Amino acid sequence: HKTPNTHIIIIHDKPMSKGLLDFIREQSTHNRLYSIKGSVLDDNTLVRADTVKAKACFILANKKTKNPNEEDAKNILRAFSVKNHSQTAVKIYAQVMLPENKLLMEQLGAHFVVCVTELKWKILAKTCSCKGFSTLISNMYKNNTTPKCEKDSWLYEYLRGVEYEIYDVVFPQHSYGLHFRDYSMQL
Repeated sequence: HKTPNTHIIIIHDKPMSKGLLDFIREQSTHNRLYSIKGSVLDDNTLVRADTVKAKACFILANKKTKNPNEEDAKNILRAFSVKNHSQTAVKIYAQVMLPENKLLMEQLGAHFVVCVTELKWKILAKTCSCKGFSTLISNMYKNNTTPKCEKDSWLYEYLRGVEYEIYDVVFPQHSYGLHFRDYSMQL
């Protein structure tokens, strides 16, 4: 949102699903988003995407894969291909499925690596010490709307709470140290 001149390019080797296309159309970035059919392992595709000017590259894992180790191996190759092709220090943000492959991706030079399995385990572990944590996280992750139900039922109260989302906001330096009440009065 802060860089309106930034272009977003999705490189894919399979047709995009209707759900992904609908998601893209709903985003405020849809007029800066481009889709290129090809593979990041192919230099011609990387040239078409102009990756030498890229500031960042996001490599996402297929979470529905039947072979997570193979998926990680493919993503490590993809990261290597982008890093090798880029003439600048492009920041690579990557997902891996298995914890044992996280270190390999980091050693390759990925700026930030998220292990999907580790993330699931950490959320589950936190839920053991903080009941409802996984529900809170999943509710923030999904955008829901409240279906019709009786207003004085527990379900209504729960679904109403699900409608709220958390946003990351950078506050100006002059607001540091102010109480919320005082800062909201300035707005």
